Amino acid sequence: MNILFVLTSLDPYRGGVQRVTWVLSEYFRQKGFDTFFAYDLVDYDRIEADHKIKIDYSLPFEEIYQQLENFVVKNKIDIIINQDRKNAKLLTAYAKIKAKRACKIIHCLHNAPDYFKHVKLTPVQRIKKWGFRLIHSYDHVIKAQQEAYNVADYVVLLSDSFIPDYINLYHIPNRKKVGAISNPLSFHTDISDDFSIEKEHTVLIVARLEERQKNIKAALRIWKEVEATQETDWKLLLAGYGPDEAEILRYATKLQLKRFSFIGRIDKPETLYKKASVFMMTSNYEGFGMTLTEALQYGCIPIAFNTYSAVKDIIQDGNNGYLIAPGDEKTYACKILSLIHDEKLRSALMQNGLNSIAKFQIEAIGQQWLDLFKSLSNEEHIVR
Repeated sequence: MNILFVLTSLDPYRGGVQRVTWVLSEYFRQKGFDTFFAYDLVDYDRIEADHKIKIDYSLPFEEIYQQLENFVVKNKIDIIINQDRKNAKLLTAYAKIKAKRACKIIHCLHNAPDYFKHVKLTPVQRIKKWGFRLIHSYDHVIKAQQEAYNVADYVVLLSDSFIPDYINLYHIPNRKKVGAISNPLSFHTDISDDFSIEKEHTVLIVARLEERQKNIKAALRIWKEVEATQETDWKLLLAGYGPDEAEILRYATKLQLKRFSFIGRIDKPETLYKKASVFMMTSNYEGFGMTLTEALQYGCIPIAFNTYSAVKDIIQDGNNGYLIAPGDEKTYACKILSLIHDEKLRSALMQNGLNSIAKFQIEAIGQQWLDLFKSLSNEEHIVR
């Protein structure tokens, strides 16, 4: 069976979708599948040239369609995994390809179904959105997801908890076409590894520096509260890059943080997780939150705002980390302080965290994908 992933960029260190795609593709290859990629932005040189195609979506539809169809036919693609791409030209191309070949389409939504409700629009954007709805009588975000659902043979969400919202928000008629598969772990680690010997007095943030979603300023305010409450040798380390980097760093300067460091983009975040003792996530919304499972893999205790339902799939409050009521920065700071002051508590939560990640191992997640492939191929016997 040949699988085609369609996504924006291929570099697995660029973001969660890219990392998941790479981990799954490697697993599928180990199982005897061949994997291919269609992308439109950033390449990845470890992928063979004949296994990928770059698509320019500014081209006329017929050119895009012909490029994609030729690639699908040449490589005998059985299943296309659409990694949350909702480009209208692409979706139309999928429909035409399906009509001509026994090729299945799986659409993956890599965010919470209600993600669009959290996006803060500028006044101009709000006017444009209002005008669009007035003219077309529908919300373009909802319409795009409906069109992706319509062309797909199956829709994969990141958590069972997302299914009711997805069905209700997008007016989905057939529940049987919708399921959930969690993201796999990003890295290969052994649960028996003892990370405690490498731990430093560091609290870590690894995030894309996009304030509207990641809410990094809240994390900086929380750390300011920690510094004001207790003089310690603990430090906060921020790693990442993104459009709001300058704004976030100006805010850190304004807060006059004493024990804060920024290191920018890092291609090997494992080195940070190994040394850090506590991990902070303050996102306003997420799809899965891969940095949480990455932290757990290396014995780094996660704390997160309880802002999306799938976070409960990862963090069991008080057992392997802490979930904080959205916006409760004081309680968040108190939980960090409790971990700073109690080494035995840190040790217990760290071990619980290592024990909690087995369900996200690639063998478990990958098997769910193989089961889905089998069920889809049984419908029309697409396996050669």
